[in-house]
Amino acid sequence: MKTSRLNKEIVIECAMELVDESGINGLRLNKIAERLEVKSPSLYTHTGSITELRHTVVGRAMEEFRAQLVDALLGRANLCAFVELGKSWVTYAKKKNDFYIVFYQKEYFLFH
Repeated sequence: MKTSRLNKEIVIECAMELVDESGINGLRLNKIAERLEVKSPSLYTHTGSITELRHTVVGRAMEEFRAQLVDALLGRANLCAFVELGKSWVTYAKKKNDFYIVFYQKEYFLFH
C-alpha cells in the first residue's frame, strides 16, 4: 500500500487494521511502516510513541463502538431499545474482538 502523502489518519487506519489482524500487542511501528511502504522513523512525526498510538487507536475504536450503540438506540423508546443495544454490543464484540477485549484492560479502560 504505497502512499504518496503520509498523514496521521492514514497511520491510524493502518494501525487499526493491524490490531484487527494481530491484536493490540501485535501493533508495531515496523509493521505499519512495512504495510505503508515507508521507513519507520517517518512514522514518529505522525504517531509519537507506540504507546501513544495504541491509546489513539483504542480511543478511536471506543468511539466507533459508542456510535454503534447509540445508533442501535436511536428512535426507540421502549424495551426494543435494550434488545437492539444488546445485539449491537454482541455484534461488535464478535466482529472487533481484539478491540473489545482491550477496552477492559486497565491501562486503556482508565485512559478513556
